[in-house]
Amino acid sequence: MTPYTTRSGLQVGSLYTAAPQHPYHDADALLLQRALLGERRRVDWGGLYIVAVVAAAVVAYLTWGVAR
Repeated sequence: MTPYTTRSGLQVGSLYTAAPQHPYHDADALLLQRALLGERRRVDWGGLYIVAVVAAAVVAYLTWGVAR
């Protein structure tokens, strides 16, 4: 930004600096960045637990529920 100089010689806006903008990164960009940096994703133990419980329920239903 170019400062404005008044008739008396005062410069308005000469010390102004714009606030830094934070870059926006979507999930794909962050995944790519992690891969390039060699970082591993954390394991979602809660999600794995849910999958295991549902799979066990399906197996139990197919084994004992359908046969009766």
